Amino acid sequence: MAVPGPVTSVSSAGCHELLRDRQAEPVSSVAEVVESVGRFGDDLATEPAQKQSELGAPQGEAMRVYEALGNRSAVSAEVASVESGVALERVRALLPEFELAGLATQVDGGWQRVEVPR
Repeated sequence: MAVPGPVTSVSSAGCHELLRDRQAEPVSSVAEVVESVGRFGDDLATEPAQKQSELGAPQGEAMRVYEALGNRSAVSAEVASVESGVALERVRALLPEFELAGLATQVDGGWQRVEVPR
């Protein structure tokens, strides 16, 4: 999505290039963003929970740990424990299960969320 600006504005050049190359859809209101995101927004919210429920872990606890993992940078088990409020031992047990389920990966410096394929 891109919010179009004046064609004469230098700061709008990138937006207009994306629109011209059909790599973005123009939006000009929150309603249009919700309309566009609504097609796949529910899938993003439910798929990790569905995969986590297959782990046999309490869904709320597992979801808190999953959400504590970084999207772009890795976090340690200790940080995930503090951020999620889940005991460190439980976090250390869940992380390898997340990896087996394709929800997380271990990288230098800790653990990172994996983008759930659609």
